[in-house]
Parts: sequence; C-alpha cells; structure tokens
Amino acid sequence: MNRSCILPGFILFPFMDFPQWTRQNPLPQGNSLASVFFIDAFRGFTVGENGASIMTSGGGTTWADSPNTTSRTLTSVCFTDANNGIAVGFGTIQKTVNGGAGWEPVPCNSGWNLYSVCFPDVNTGYVTRDYGTILKTTNGGGVSIDEITPVKPGFIIYPNPATTKVTVSNSRELKGECRISIVDLDGQQLLEYRSANHKPIELDISQLAPGIFFLRIQTTEGVEVKKLVIH
Repeated sequence: MNRSCILPGFILFPFMDFPQWTRQNPLPQGNSLASVFFIDAFRGFTVGENGASIMTSGGGTTWADSPNTTSRTLTSVCFTDANNGIAVGFGTIQKTVNGGAGWEPVPCNSGWNLYSVCFPDVNTGYVTRDYGTILKTTNGGGVSIDEITPVKPGFIIYPNPATTKVTVSNSRELKGECRISIVDLDGQQLLEYRSANHKPIELDISQLAPGIFFLRIQTTEGVEVKKLVIH
C-alpha cells in the first residue's frame, strides 16, 4: 500500500466538520470553552478560559463578547430568565441582571474551584465545588451563598472489581436501617438489601451480568453512592 496516499487524510481530518455538526462563529480565539446555555432558540451564552464569555442572539450563527470582570477560568453558566444569569469558575462567581450586557462579581472564596451551576427557579441555585461540596443560594445568587457539606464517606466495598459476591463495610457507628440498592447505568434498580446492625454486609451479585453498576447506600444520615465493577 502506498503510504503517501494515506497521509493527507490524517492531516486534513482534524479540520473537517462531522456530518451532524458545523463550525459556528466565532472562530477559535485561543480560549477553551467549557459550558453553553441557551435561554431560548435564539439567545445563548458560552464561557471558558481566561474569563471568556460570549453570547449569541441569532441561534448560534453569530457570536459577540459578553463582557465580565474576571480573567479567571469560567466553567459553567446558567440563566433563570432572559435577564438574570450566573457564571462560575475557579475562584469566581459572576452575575448578570441585563441579559449578559455586563457581568459583576458575587462575593465568594477565591480558593474555591467551582465546576457547575444550576437554578431550578429564579431564587434557588446550586453550585458544585471541590471535595464533594455543594453551594446553595436562595436569593438568586445575590449577596451570599451558603455552603452545604455532604455526609463524610464511611462505606467501603470490596473486592472491587468483583465476580459473585461483594462486601459492604462501614467505618462509622450509625443508627437505624441501612438500605443498599444496586442500579445499572440507566438508573434501573436491580437488587436491594436492608440491614439494621451496620456490620459488614455480604451481597450476592452472581445473577448480575458483567459491567459497571452503582451501589446506592442510604442511611438516616444521608445517601452515599459507590461504583462497582463486575467481571
């Protein structure tokens, strides 16, 4: 086979659009973009490295700068309506009240690495950050954000990967019933076990096909999820 005939294909491939996707403006501007959010079919926003924040009002056909006050990396953006939006990133939270025409900082710890933001309604919002911590606002991300620290991990599963049996042990003294569910990647519950003494629990998984599953461990203190691989 003549290798000189193959080489051009490898050179051109990275610049070709996939059949289902076409390149949109703006052309690459040197900053990686991490998140995109559309308010409706026409108005959308995307954020990324070095405080990059751009918006479209034409359904993505053209994009323009949406000025903000940070040069820090932005990782996620979310809008509650046409005017009010929140963007988060590494050590920064930015808020707009004028549809992205301008952004202003919301006070936060500069050491926080924030990864994702979501608002179920105009007042209530959640932001994820390092070490499994969730931040919550009840005033639209205005002047203060509370920190919610989840239950400290306490369960260990072994062996993992497993074949026919897996043991769940607990390093803490817990009260009440412990409920363990095994679910697949689609979220379908396949098995369920219950225990009241919180001693190591041996689960029979011999009826499950090889694959990746999740153990959902629920106690009176909260819920802990572990990944389980079955060979």
